[in-house]
Amino acid sequence: MIGIVLALLVAVVTRSARVPLPAAMNIGLAFEIASSYAIAAAEFADPMMLEMHHGMIGLSWVAVWMAAHAARTDTACASICPDGPADSQGTR
Repeated sequence: MIGIVLALLVAVVTRSARVPLPAAMNIGLAFEIASSYAIAAAEFADPMMLEMHHGMIGLSWVAVWMAAHAARTDTACASICPDGPADSQGTR
């Protein structure tokens, strides 16, 4: 529940016109890193689960999370790269 509220807060803050683009990118990156650690901690928090699977659980949901964000790099690049597909002013 905390993660969903935090994600919505990050979405609102980064979409605000009052937040400069570099600050919005840094906030998004910090959120992605912190949420990856939280996902990994939740996956490995139960020692009985690790013991039951002999230390190997399988695909980490962090990989899915990173792939989902990597798919959105075209919009991030378009807003910060002057030669990207966005307009030359770098608007979001």
